[in-house]
Amino acid sequence: MKKKEKEKFNDEGTQTISPMLKINIHDLEHRGFKLNVWDVGGQKSLRSYWRNYFESTDGLIWHVDSADKARLDDFRNELHSLIKEKRLAGASLLVFANKI
Repeated sequence: MKKKEKEKFNDEGTQTISPMLKINIHDLEHRGFKLNVWDVGGQKSLRSYWRNYFESTDGLIWHVDSADKARLDDFRNELHSLIKEKRLAGASLLVFANKI
């Protein structure tokens, strides 16, 4: 492998803006690309805050515990609700299902 192919994202550190809301910001850089990641909690009590972070969103990573069968309908309904958000229009979507 070439040296450049082995390079990984350089994490500039994690900044927690609200420990109570479990919101972490990660600034990543790789090969001239900069990525600003907002990691927001998925608990029902936090979902009303999500809309505060939609402005200028280019992509959304939807992380689902696929082994949690009891909540899959809830996950699906919440995702459908997000897809309808006008401020997320044009944003890319990646669904990441773990524990398959």
